[in-house]
Amino acid sequence: MSNDGKKVFFDTPENIEALELWVDLAQKHKSMPEGVLEWATVPSDFLEGKTA
Repeated sequence: MSNDGKKVFFDTPENIEALELWVDLAQKHKSMPEGVLEWATVPSDFLEGKTA
């Protein structure tokens, strides 16, 4: 994020690496249930005990 907090940057090497790890954990290593990559369902699935 910018110093003033008004812009976010998703294309930095660090962010790309973190997102690739998250996707790999789900798709390659099957460490998450199917569908967890849906941003809208993650909070409700966590609160309902469907995912950790």
